[in-house]
Amino acid sequence: MKKRMALFLSLMMALSIFVSPVKALETNDNKLHDNETSLISKSNESTKLDSYAETNKLRITSIVADSRVAANDREVYAFTITVNDASLIKGLKAEDFDIKGNISSSLVDMETGQPWNVETNCYKDDGIELSIKDNVITMKVKQFAYSNAWEVECKTIPELTFTSKKVTQLNTDTLDNAIIGKFTYAGITRDYALYLPDDVDGPVPLVIWNHGGGEYAIDIETNLIKNRGLTAWPEAGYKTAVLMIQVSNQNYSYGTAFSPEKQELIDRNNALQAALVKNLIKKGIVDENRVYVTGASSGGGATMRFLMQYPELFAGAIVCCSMDPIVWVHFNKQDSYETIVSNFEKAFQDKVYTWDEEKGKMVEKKVDTQVLTDVPIYFTHAQNDPTCNVNSSKAMYEALANLGDTNNQIVIWSDEDMAEDGISNSFPSKDYPALLHWSWVRVFNHNEEGTPMNWLFKQVKKEQVDKEPKEPVDKEPLEKLVSTAKEIDVSNLTAESKKLYTDAVAAAEKVLNNENATAEDVQNVYKKLSTVLDNLKEKTVNNSEPKVDVKKPTVNKEEKTSSKVKTSDMMTIAPYAIIALLSGAVLVSLKLKKKESE
Repeated sequence: MKKRMALFLSLMMALSIFVSPVKALETNDNKLHDNETSLISKSNESTKLDSYAETNKLRITSIVADSRVAANDREVYAFTITVNDASLIKGLKAEDFDIKGNISSSLVDMETGQPWNVETNCYKDDGIELSIKDNVITMKVKQFAYSNAWEVECKTIPELTFTSKKVTQLNTDTLDNAIIGKFTYAGITRDYALYLPDDVDGPVPLVIWNHGGGEYAIDIETNLIKNRGLTAWPEAGYKTAVLMIQVSNQNYSYGTAFSPEKQELIDRNNALQAALVKNLIKKGIVDENRVYVTGASSGGGATMRFLMQYPELFAGAIVCCSMDPIVWVHFNKQDSYETIVSNFEKAFQDKVYTWDEEKGKMVEKKVDTQVLTDVPIYFTHAQNDPTCNVNSSKAMYEALANLGDTNNQIVIWSDEDMAEDGISNSFPSKDYPALLHWSWVRVFNHNEEGTPMNWLFKQVKKEQVDKEPKEPVDKEPLEKLVSTAKEIDVSNLTAESKKLYTDAVAAAEKVLNNENATAEDVQNVYKKLSTVLDNLKEKTVNNSEPKVDVKKPTVNKEEKTSSKVKTSDMMTIAPYAIIALLSGAVLVSLKLKKKESE
C-alpha cells in the first residue's frame, strides 16, 4: 500500500490532477492526501448498531461485508461478524442461518443458466459456510446483489439477524485499490478511475474501458459497480493497469452516424483519454507497447472511433456489441448488408476529429488506414442482440478485411452460448428487457486459451516485438575478403568457377548491405566465399587445371600482407649472399695472380 501511495502521489504531481472527494457512503477516512482518495470502500459510519435490550447479553460490535463487482452490482460473498462475548456464539452452525432476498445482479442463476425462482426470488441454497474463532464469526455465502433488499436471519440467536443497514464496512475486491480523479484536456474535464497493480515493478500493460450508454451522466462510483469493465482484467490474473473515464454527456444514440456534433464530442473524450495515457507512458507507469482499448455498446462505438483517431497508440482491442457512431446500421432497413460494408470501408479511409494544441480546438484529420488495419481487433457480439444490431460487428470486420487487414478476429455467440453465462431473454423485466445485449459479460467471464481476453494480452505492437538491443556485427573481415576477391582477373577462369565466383561475391555484398544481418549470416557467407576463392580454376590448353593463387586476408589480424620485402626476410638471405660474393672475389683474385706469373 505504501508503494501504491508513493506511486500515486508522484503521478498526481506529474499529471496536475484534481481529485474529487468520495461522495456519500464513505465512513472511514481513507484519503491519501488532503482531497485525494483511493476509492471505494464504503462503510456506514452514520449507522449505529442497536444496543438491543439491556437484558440481552449478546451484542454485535461490527459487521464487515466482502464483495466483488459482478454483472450489474456489487455481490457480497462473505461476512465477518464480531460480537462482544465469544462464549455466547459457541455451537453455532451454518443451518442456524437463512438468507432472504439473495439474488444475483444478473437476474439469472449463473450456475444453472435458468431464471431465478420467481416464487421465492432468491437462492434455494444459500451456500453458507460458517467458522468461528474467539468472538468472530466468518460466514461465506453464495454471492448475491448487495443493493437488493436482503436479510441474514439467525433462527437460534435473533440478535445475530441483520440487513445491509447493520453493515459497518463494505469491502469491494479490486475496486478498493482504484484511484479516482479529474483530468482536463481538449477543452473538457472528466472524472476517471485508474487501477494500478501494486506488486509489479516497471511499466505494465494498460486496458482502457469505454462504458456503455446506460452509464452516462451518473457519478463515477456508481458506474464502477455497474459492470466489471474495470475489475475483470486484474481479477482474471493479469498484472495490468485499467483506466475508465466517466462520460457525463448523452453523446451516443442510434442517430450519431448522422450527427457530426456528437461524433466530434466522442472524439473529444477520446482525445482526453489519449493525453492521459501518454502521460502514464511518459511517467514510466504504462508500457507503450501494450496499450489496449475495449468497450461495449456505445462504448464499443467509442472504441472504434478511438482506434480510427490514434491507431498508433494501441497494440490490440476488443470491440463488443458496438453501437454505430461511424455509419448507420441499427434500424437501417433501406441499405443492404453489402452497402453497409462499403460505407464502413469509406469511413475507415475518411476523417475523424482530433485536438489541435496550437489552435486550441478540435479539427478534422485523415484516418491512417494502413496503421488502423495493422491493429488487431477482436469483434464480439450476440447473434440476437436486440439493442445493437449484430451486423455492425460483422460489417466492420468485413470492411477492414477488404482493406487488407489479416489480424482481426470475430465471434458471434448464439443464444445457447449466452445462456452458458446466465444471459437469456427468457426472463425479461421492465428493468432488463433485453439481456442478450449483455455479451460483454461473456467476455469478462472467460480467459481460457483462445477467448477474447486471453487473446488480447498476447498482442504487442508489431514493430516492438523485438526491441532488445542487438550486439553490433563485425563485418570488417568480410569486407576485406570481398575487396581481395574483386582484384582477381576472372577472364581466364573456367565457366563453372566464374559462376561460383560471381554468385559468392554477390551474396557477400548483399549481407554487407543488410543492416539487419546477423553475425551468423556474416560468418556463413564469409565461409562460402573463402571456399570458392580457394578452388578457382583457370582455363588450360593441355587439360591441366592449375589453381588461381589468391592471397586472402587473415581474419581478425592487424598485420597486413605487403608486396615489399620485409627486414626479417633480408636477415634470412644475407648470409648466403655474402658467401656468394666472397666466393666470386676469391676466383677473380686467383685469375689475376695466374696472369702475373705468366
